[in-house]
Amino acid sequence: MLTRVCRHLGLAPDALTGGGRRTALQRARAGVAYLWVEVLGHPGRPLAQSLGVSPQAVYQAVARERETRAEWERILKR
Repeated sequence: MLTRVCRHLGLAPDALTGGGRRTALQRARAGVAYLWVEVLGHPGRPLAQSLGVSPQAVYQAVARERETRAEWERILKR
């Protein structure tokens, strides 16, 4: 899943854990958060820890990305 999201946005998967604030990185983290929590049903806390962000940031990203869920779900199905 992580690889697919990163490939879609033109990023290396290891870039997501670096803590950068580039728009593409934030978008990728948000997409991963949405897929991880909403689609796959996993808790956000372990993901937050692996991405180096707060659990609150994960759940806020999930809420924002619900509007673009079709895009993320399409990526997951590839």
